[in-house]
Amino acid sequence: MPSCEFWTDFFDLDDNAERHAESLRHAALAARQMRPDWPLQLTPYVLSAAQVDTQGKMLGQLNKAILSLPEVLFDGDMAAFADTLGFDGEACAKMLEAAGSGGILPSRWDMMVRAGHWQAMEVNFGGALGGLNGDSLHRIYDQIQKAGAEPLDGWFSTGAAIAAALREGTTGPLPPIYVVDDSAALAQSPLTANSVAAVLAAHLQCEVPVIGHRDLWHEVERVRTGLLTYELFTLRDTLRDPVYYDYFELCQSGRVLRGVDLRCDLFMSKAIFALLHRAVERQLFDAELCSVIRSVIPPTYLLNPSSLAHAQSRNRAEWVLKQANGYGGTGVFCGWEWSENEWQDLISEAAKPDGKLGQCVLQHRVHGEDWESTTLMPDGTWIEHGGPQVLGAFVINGGFCGANTRQAVDGGAVVNTTRQASVGVLRTRKI
Repeated sequence: MPSCEFWTDFFDLDDNAERHAESLRHAALAARQMRPDWPLQLTPYVLSAAQVDTQGKMLGQLNKAILSLPEVLFDGDMAAFADTLGFDGEACAKMLEAAGSGGILPSRWDMMVRAGHWQAMEVNFGGALGGLNGDSLHRIYDQIQKAGAEPLDGWFSTGAAIAAALREGTTGPLPPIYVVDDSAALAQSPLTANSVAAVLAAHLQCEVPVIGHRDLWHEVERVRTGLLTYELFTLRDTLRDPVYYDYFELCQSGRVLRGVDLRCDLFMSKAIFALLHRAVERQLFDAELCSVIRSVIPPTYLLNPSSLAHAQSRNRAEWVLKQANGYGGTGVFCGWEWSENEWQDLISEAAKPDGKLGQCVLQHRVHGEDWESTTLMPDGTWIEHGGPQVLGAFVINGGFCGANTRQAVDGGAVVNTTRQASVGVLRTRKI
């Protein structure tokens, strides 16, 4: 029996299904993989190991292409690069110069799968990536399959990959490591920071405290041996508070070793896909990479006065408008959910150079294949539902290292936990 059928039958028919469902929910909450008010997808998303290997290598190629864009398209001019992405280019370039270089660039690609082919909707770079800690869920799935004498699925540990990348970036013994978030963001919600700290602590086998950026100088003075920091704050955060210059000074002096590259904030702009296509149009990549970009990245272009007429002529049922620097499902407008007049007004506003929506892109709609799932709702009820899965595929140092999944339980077009999407994990089918 293929493993995907095994999971459907197990949670539908097995006498131990309820007990294991509660174990999975408890593990997900303990690992801070989810919040108590989020639905949990009990049946994992299962794809063939061969498919994951092939598509994962493509993501590694795309990651490398994105990191090359400042040089390929802008001759290394970071201010011009940031400007095009919808940032204050001059301010960003100034901050990046003050901060110096260093750190890893973790990414999570949000994909949909159709007939074995992965197509991207967006990519997020940075330390504050949700869904890193699925190991405890995978171990429970392993135990269930052993009890049923079924061949085990495979799985990847994203946390182990991040820990290995951090170790590679240091020489000698690992210094004390801290997860550092923007102080205001941390006070508002510590969920992501605590989740990341738990992942790092488990895989680095050490205590990993969480602090706000305003407490960093005090901790360096207290510890005195120097720190390795895993940054959740963004380049945009550093533009809002002059205290970050203390952090830059600590990095420049070597008393703080940066774990996460500050350029992440730029590379996760929704406009990055438009720039990939621009490089393809100008034949700035080799033929193989151009083919991968055309295959995986949907048509995407920057909205501005010169592209407005083209945007207005498109069939809104097949296009999505996105604010270039929105995050968490915000600033996403699906053409098929708006009337024609509303849509035309919206894209006209989005094309204005100084419009209230900021820099926007128009992206072709991505269609995923339906996948039947069993989900445990926050109130304890079980539901069976279908719809496309959004695969959150992690890439660290150019290599695929696991994925989480999201699926709408209400039929909504934007699949996000803030809109009650269920969360789960990807497993790979060995046979």
